[in-house]
Amino acid sequence: MDSMDDDLEQTIRDIGLPSRPEILFKLDEEMDKETPNFRKIEQLISADMGISAALIKIINSPFYGLQTKVTSIRHAIGLLGLSSITRIVTGIALRNLVSAKHRVEAGSFLEESALLALVSAYLANRLRLVSSDLAFTYGLFQGCGSLLLLDRIPQYMDTLKLAKTSHKSLTQLEQEAHGMDHAKVGAIMAQEWGLHRHIVLAIRHHHEYNSIATQWTAQSAQDEALLDALNLIAVGLMAEHVMNAETKDEGSVDWKICGALVLERFNLDQGHFQGILEEATMVLKDHAEQ
Repeated sequence: MDSMDDDLEQTIRDIGLPSRPEILFKLDEEMDKETPNFRKIEQLISADMGISAALIKIINSPFYGLQTKVTSIRHAIGLLGLSSITRIVTGIALRNLVSAKHRVEAGSFLEESALLALVSAYLANRLRLVSSDLAFTYGLFQGCGSLLLLDRIPQYMDTLKLAKTSHKSLTQLEQEAHGMDHAKVGAIMAQEWGLHRHIVLAIRHHHEYNSIATQWTAQSAQDEALLDALNLIAVGLMAEHVMNAETKDEGSVDWKICGALVLERFNLDQGHFQGILEEATMVLKDHAEQ
């Protein structure tokens, strides 16, 4: 499930993958030490005002559901731990993926990705099948391939517009027009940035619903990374459904295809799921009013 076509991977690399931010290398260096220096990690994050402000805002959002309001980076590290903080910082660093000339076009896309990440984190915490910080990172990176294609391929915006009216899937249109799709591009980028294998797998396969249905079997229990990837994909699908609930009465096409499978995955009946949907929608409204 995680094999990559070598020629395709080289083609994607040829368009130019963004370098992993320096702050992530420094955080990894400190995390790999037998005794990490918490003060140094605090200083690394605090030195980037954009990242530190975004980190505190995310942690204090209604989606994380913390009883204590975080007031500083030191407080955040003590409350969530280094691993969670590092994953969130990795996701925040994604905002620098798009060059200045494409920031306007990418603005709404970045906002939607940030919201998807927060809703995913809330649902993961609610369902307790995958950690909320992993779900947050996956939510942010799920569409990173589209951001990269938008920044590197001038005609990509036309493909996005076409996808709104075409009967074909976005990935199919991307393959026909550009010889690559955002899921594969995003997976390679996530791999380059050192994200965990299950996040890479989830990004790579989040549109392959037939494959998902096949893999959600007893055999998948033999592969922990695969199980985590499938859980992340399921949480992401549910988060997208929550976000669409206010504007699309019939739900998204993706949910129509895979919604029943997701509910089965989490052992939810329709009534229980409706309750979770209403809770998440209320949290979404609270977030919008902040």
